[in-house]
Amino acid sequence: MSLNTKLEVGLEIISAMIANASNEGYSVKDEKMKILLEERDKLYSGDEKTIDKIINVYGPQIKEKYKNA
Repeated sequence: MSLNTKLEVGLEIISAMIANASNEGYSVKDEKMKILLEERDKLYSGDEKTIDKIINVYGPQIKEKYKNA
């Protein structure tokens, strides 16, 4: 998969993770949200390790959450 494709997919996944955390009541002061926002910043800077983590760890979580939606 090309880096551009990974960036696009990763952005969609991290956006969904941030939205879910927000819906669960987390704010920017909470550690979970801080981690997600840091990972989003790393994604924008092109950090491939973070992009792979987002796709391989968070991707299945998002897929499972919206599987029956």
